[in-house]
Amino acid sequence: MKTLLYAGCFIASIMVTADAAELSSAEITRRYNDVRILPDGGSEREAIIGDEISGKTMVRTGLKSRAELRFNDNTLSRLGSNTVFSFKRGSRDMQVGSGTLFLQVPKDAGGAVINTAAVTAAVTGTTIMIEIDGNNMIKIIVLEGSLDLSLNGDGRVTQTLRAGEMIIMRPGDRTIPQSVNVDLNLLMKTSSLVNEEEFNALPDTAKGKIAEAVTDQQKRINRGELSKTNLVIPGSGSRVILTDQNFDRRETAFTVFFASEALRNDCFQV
Repeated sequence: MKTLLYAGCFIASIMVTADAAELSSAEITRRYNDVRILPDGGSEREAIIGDEISGKTMVRTGLKSRAELRFNDNTLSRLGSNTVFSFKRGSRDMQVGSGTLFLQVPKDAGGAVINTAAVTAAVTGTTIMIEIDGNNMIKIIVLEGSLDLSLNGDGRVTQTLRAGEMIIMRPGDRTIPQSVNVDLNLLMKTSSLVNEEEFNALPDTAKGKIAEAVTDQQKRINRGELSKTNLVIPGSGSRVILTDQNFDRRETAFTVFFASEALRNDCFQV
């Protein structure tokens, strides 16, 4: 039987590439609080809805700020607080210097390859979230679909993440840790990056697949394959604490199932 950990938001530093239609531009479709753009060679200014991002233009969000960008191929990117984002025009390369990234790649967009400081992830028609915290801990979680990971510097070390699974790693790690399972139902209810009061609804296909993943996860709980614990990551980062099951869920973004106490230590370095 696996056990469960409640956990919070997540963040990362990445690059995305893919052999598909090139990304030529992205439009800012949502913005909240402090969102700014910095054109290549220009002066930073406040972003407005409808701004077109192309070339080496950077988007930066401040404290308690968020932004949404939709690309010419309908790839959807949402940025959390304190995030720096840019992409390379004429390619499928994206970069997030720090902060939180939600990325939804349509199946017909040709997929993407995401490079982090620890692993490379191959994505096709998948919805994911990535985080890098102040200690450079990298978190990757799959909301629907799957992604294949390979260790930087040693492509023989691989792992596939499926819907509801997450890893946490440090740059320079020589192995990919065993994945843990994220409570998708709680994540979808609490993460600001999927809040339909702030953003548009997700594409029907992605939304439907996430709903299927939530249902499948509940079936595993009902069969006794997954069970809840009171281990919590209260917000961003990787610090694990023990808490009462009645903690304030507004402060959390997802729940994680652990296979064993040893795995808990390996994943979160508590």
